[in-house]
Amino acid sequence: MNQPSDKNTGIEHEFRQLEHVYSTYLNAKITASNKYSLDDPRRVEADLSELEKAHLHLLQSKLSATIAQEKLKGMARTAAENANFSKILLILNLVIATATIVYVWITWRSVSAMQENNEIQRQLLQLQKSK
Repeated sequence: MNQPSDKNTGIEHEFRQLEHVYSTYLNAKITASNKYSLDDPRRVEADLSELEKAHLHLLQSKLSATIAQEKLKGMARTAAENANFSKILLILNLVIATATIVYVWITWRSVSAMQENNEIQRQLLQLQKSK
C-alpha cells in the first residue's frame, strides 16, 4: 500500500474532505429529484441548497489554496536550487578563466625560452663558422 508523501498530505486531506462532503450531499439528494437522469451531474447541483453549494465552493477554494501553497513551496525550492547552481557555475567559470590565464602564461614563457634557445644556437653556429 502506498503511503502518502509528506509533500502532498495537505492536498490529499483537503481533497478527501471535499470528496467526503460532496459524496454525503450526493447520497442524500440523488434520489430526491427526478428532473435529471441519475448520471447527469446537474442533478446533484440542482438538488443542493445554497448553503450546501456554498460549503462545497468553500471546500473547493480551500483545496485550490492548498495546491497553490504547494506550488509556491516548490517554486521557492527551485529558486534556491537555481541560486546554488548559479554560484557553482560562477565558481567553475572563474576556475576555467584562471586555468586559461595560467596556460597562456606557461605557453608564453615556453615560446620565450625557445626564442632564447634559438638565439644561442644561432650565435654558436656563427662562432663555429667564423673559426
